[in-house]
Amino acid sequence: MEKIISFQLPTSQREFVRYQEDRGAHFYDKLHQHPQWQLTVILEGRGQFLSGDYVGRFQAGDVFFLGENAPHVFRSDAVYFEKAAGLQVAGNTLFFDYAALAKALGALDELQPLQRFRDFAGLCFQLHGVVAEKIKQELSVFAGYEGLRRFQAAIGLLSWVEQAG
Repeated sequence: MEKIISFQLPTSQREFVRYQEDRGAHFYDKLHQHPQWQLTVILEGRGQFLSGDYVGRFQAGDVFFLGENAPHVFRSDAVYFEKAAGLQVAGNTLFFDYAALAKALGALDELQPLQRFRDFAGLCFQLHGVVAEKIKQELSVFAGYEGLRRFQAAIGLLSWVEQAG
């Protein structure tokens, strides 16, 4: 069994949502976990997805939500590691730091539904249909958001995940 790498994403300790674009020959290929919730849209590439006891495939258009500390890896197919193949992968990811949000806003009644996401610790699920399409559309423009608009969009995305879960 592969050892799980546990790491903390670099954040400012005051940042609720972190946006990341992954581009390259292949995705990060080490089994890992982190305390942030993760919402990932696969734009290009294909391979094997592992999370906990689940083993499946991923491909362009897939949307995944991972709860805090869910061991996972998006392992690109072997052909992506062959330089001569010239293949590329692309994915957009949001990392949600609930601890930073809770520290900043405490126990606001309006944010209590976010507590439900704590139940997803160590779990993952794939999103489909209308919810997946809404998430893909929002993530395609998320990089341009700042400040309150960024926060509002992040909460909206979590609302869609909650509806699907």
